[in-house]
Amino acid sequence: MQILSSERYFAEDSPPVKVFHQIRHAVVGMHTHEFYEFVFIEQGSCLHSGTDTSGILTAGDILLFPPGTAHAYVNTNSTWLYNCLFLPSALALYSAEELASPLFTTPWRVKTDPVCRQNFVQLLERIIFEQETRESGWERMITARFTEIMVLVERCIASAPQTDSQSAHYRDLMQVMRFIEEHPHQELTLEELARVAGMSQSNLTRQFKLTTGMAPVEYCRSFRIAKAGELLKCPGATVTGVASEMGFSDISVFSRQFKQVTGMSPTEFRRNL
Repeated sequence: MQILSSERYFAEDSPPVKVFHQIRHAVVGMHTHEFYEFVFIEQGSCLHSGTDTSGILTAGDILLFPPGTAHAYVNTNSTWLYNCLFLPSALALYSAEELASPLFTTPWRVKTDPVCRQNFVQLLERIIFEQETRESGWERMITARFTEIMVLVERCIASAPQTDSQSAHYRDLMQVMRFIEEHPHQELTLEELARVAGMSQSNLTRQFKLTTGMAPVEYCRSFRIAKAGELLKCPGATVTGVASEMGFSDISVFSRQFKQVTGMSPTEFRRNL
């Protein structure tokens, strides 16, 4: 497994924060790093895999990986994202007790609403601007903007259970996504999902795609395959057994959908673990 070192990204006299804007993010194999990584999905979608879990990342997702966290981007679909890498020294304003909290010690993911997304993009772009122009005080400006980002992250996490958006359909869409993620062993139909959302099928498809970049049925298929990928990581798991456990009656259908989503067959996926 590749280990990304701090020296690769942070010069001795540079700020302890570095931001990259990745357009059409490429597939990245399992890796870990010596620093923290904050990821913001701007648009598109990708299949993300960790040591124990896999999932579909879509527009508006933010994730944090503490040092030493192993993860990979198995498949990407026109994914635009921001990587914010930072050293422990960037968290000097936090107490030892706060740094020992799950916010900084365990990987997490949260979905943001459209207003939060706009704020994240503005702050991340400001850091990139300061990195590139290096005008007087640029190091302090980066530190200030990074502090704003972390406060915004905390607020997004605190409000996640009762997220309220200017979009009238936002909470209904989150309910649909939860329903999909609670039923990974079923091949859900657009009719079922529209009923959960309380929308027409055409309106659900339009709103869901505006929010996530994916159609509802496409998200269902991708999430189902992501959960299958988790099972394939288990010692002794077989492709036939996983297909059956995930509700596929035909192994060829399972293998075909798995390759469509991940870019590789289930057997190849196991081989690359």
